[in-house]
Amino acid sequence: MTYEKAQALSVRFFEKNPDGWPNCEEIFAKWIENFHLEAPTEEDWEECKDCFQGEFKNAGDFAEHLCDECGVLNDMPENLKPYFDYDAYGRDLLMSGDFWQEGCYWFRNQ
Repeated sequence: MTYEKAQALSVRFFEKNPDGWPNCEEIFAKWIENFHLEAPTEEDWEECKDCFQGEFKNAGDFAEHLCDECGVLNDMPENLKPYFDYDAYGRDLLMSGDFWQEGCYWFRNQ
């Protein structure tokens, strides 16, 4: 499915199901496109919301956010934290298959 078709489906979906999220049509269009959905449902949107991690400029920004959220570096001495390579960790997160990215949007795989 093309992004344009997914975007049209998403816009039609949100005409009937407003949720108040910024960029929700675009986020859901990326979800629809990734999973090749032909007729998105409320359950698809709920799953999308559950898996959506946020909007990030790059893999390093996403990795830093995830590390902060999960406290990954909490036990590391402060003087060593600047040496942590967030960019490499972000790339590894994508390669693990646990997360996927479309443009600036990041999602967790179910």
